[in-house]
Amino acid sequence: MAEDPNTSSTEGTASERFREMGRKGGRALAAKKGTEFYVEIGRKGGNTVKSRHGADHYLRIGHKGGTAVKEKYGADYYSAIGKKRWEGRSKTIEPTS
Repeated sequence: MAEDPNTSSTEGTASERFREMGRKGGRALAAKKGTEFYVEIGRKGGNTVKSRHGADHYLRIGHKGGTAVKEKYGADYYSAIGKKRWEGRSKTIEPTS
């Protein structure tokens, strides 16, 4: 029986190769078009979702995600990340005199 051309012990699985091909293509496209390209396609995608599902869709999925994080890490998680955020800001912003 012939060896499957999509898998090889030296190259990894097909899914790994396709993932790497996607990474290389993404890097090449970013180098060619710049980060503004990704900002624009993200904006277009967000507007498409908003037109299909309504602006309240973002509220629903945000609540759903927040609930999942709270169940996984506990309610104290939010205060911990809030403290880290403010600690990081105090290090980067110098007081003016």
